[in-house]
Amino acid sequence: MKVTANDIARALLELSKSMPDGQVFLKDVRDELNRSISGEALTVTVTTPEGSAHDLAEGVKQMIEKKTGKAVQVIEQADPSLIGGAVVKLGDQQIDFSLRGGLMQLTDRLRSHS
Repeated sequence: MKVTANDIARALLELSKSMPDGQVFLKDVRDELNRSISGEALTVTVTTPEGSAHDLAEGVKQMIEKKTGKAVQVIEQADPSLIGGAVVKLGDQQIDFSLRGGLMQLTDRLRSHS
C-alpha cells in the first residue's frame, strides 16, 4: 500500500481532533514543515536548573551548525527539578544529561534487576 502526503495530512487532522490542543498541534506541524522546507534556522532548547548555560548553549549551537550547515537558534530554559546537568532538545530528539535523568535511569536499572 502506498502512503501519500494526502493520507498523512488526513491522519494528522484526525489525530488533532482527539487532542485538547489539536489546533496548536497542527500549527506546530505546519511551522516545522515550513522551517524544514525553507532551510530556516533550527531551534535547539537547552534546559538547565538555573536556565543560563551560555557556554554549553554556544557549544551545542556550533556543533549542530557544523553538522547540518544550517543556522541554529538556541533557547535556554530553567528547570530546577533537573538538579544538575542539562537536557538538550532538537526537534523530536532529546538528550538528557541531567542529574535527575541519571537518577531515574539508575532507579529503572535497579528495579529491573530486583
